[in-house]
Amino acid sequence: MKKTLFKTIFIFIFSFFYIQSQERNLKGLSKMRLKAIINEIENKSDSLLLKNSEFKSLNNELKDSLEKLTKTDSLSLIFMGDIMGHDGQIKSAYDKKTNTYNYDPVFEEVRGLISNFDFAIANLEVTLAGPPFKGYPRFSSPKELAVTCKNSGIDVLVTSNNHTCDRGKKGVIKTLDILDSLNIKHTGSFRDSSEFKKNNLLVLEKNNIKVGLLNYTFSTNGMPIPYPTIVNKIDTISMLEDIKKSKKQNIDKLIVFIHWGPEYQLTPSNNQKKIANFLFKNGVDIIIGAHPHVLQKMEYRDNFDAENGQLIAYSLGNYVSNQRKRYRDGGAMIEILLTKNQEKTKISDSGYHLTWVHKPIINGKEVFKILPCKEYEKNNFKGLDSKSKAAMKLFINDSRKLLKKENQNIQEK
Repeated sequence: MKKTLFKTIFIFIFSFFYIQSQERNLKGLSKMRLKAIINEIENKSDSLLLKNSEFKSLNNELKDSLEKLTKTDSLSLIFMGDIMGHDGQIKSAYDKKTNTYNYDPVFEEVRGLISNFDFAIANLEVTLAGPPFKGYPRFSSPKELAVTCKNSGIDVLVTSNNHTCDRGKKGVIKTLDILDSLNIKHTGSFRDSSEFKKNNLLVLEKNNIKVGLLNYTFSTNGMPIPYPTIVNKIDTISMLEDIKKSKKQNIDKLIVFIHWGPEYQLTPSNNQKKIANFLFKNGVDIIIGAHPHVLQKMEYRDNFDAENGQLIAYSLGNYVSNQRKRYRDGGAMIEILLTKNQEKTKISDSGYHLTWVHKPIINGKEVFKILPCKEYEKNNFKGLDSKSKAAMKLFINDSRKLLKKENQNIQEK
């Protein structure tokens, strides 16, 4: 409507001045010539309208280009260590009156922090195979553990570890069934080869940034992987093949969550370092380690170019467990911020949060709680008895001493 009105006004004004200038000559023109003049005027107006439209289109393209040059997208990740399910944890979650399980108290004090991130990722070191529910050595926890993980903001649970096959084929498959029913993303173990081919690389995408996640374990504790299920194991040939396939998926960063290393050792083994170097050399950007059940060092390597920076946390320790010996009663969460500008993605920030597992007696019952260490430290350990306060302080001091000495470019948040 606006274009038609503009065209009509333009023709009228142009015609008036054109006719005025040609008034002396118009008197002798034929009807055919007058029509030709009118057509010429209309064509010129169409040409101007077309140029105006082309200008607007070019202007929009320039605006889009400028926005792409100046816009920075971001994606935030937080990783947690081992979510265990020892006998004491199962007993704590059980309510005799209702014959149900409830793990809500475990995560309630870290739920707020976890929920601040685009993706929260942890290692599920139990099966969800159903009863009999049991801890070590062949773990099976109630599905309510996964329900609480979901409700607490955990988006992804990796499932390849040395306890994946604790309950055989049924355990592998039922664990995946429950995670799927809760819409919890996962990778590391698979029902069959078809699912492996489709879902081995877990792609997480948000805010124009796409990351891929792979998961491997050093062992299944000598238990055979039941056919036709698949559990990813550490093997340089298969890992290299997975990396090459992943790079074809147009991802911005590749992450490997890996179950490795000797238990209870504060220093990464030579084999861990060897595998890490292999992964980095072949295109992995971030490595998150689990299994030692204690903290090990974290490193950010800028490699003289932020876009090619690489990060590794050799072990995040126990996120929740019933292990109470020194160094084993806590762990760390590591947060990573990715930013993308002009199609270049880099690790812009990282840092860790220490966590400690508290076991207070509430209403005559032992309860497990993951506590954020720094928050309790700020509040002078309010709510903790003297024994718990001393234990938490010891864990904090031990952890800071280790990580301040060993870490490279990764500080406590």
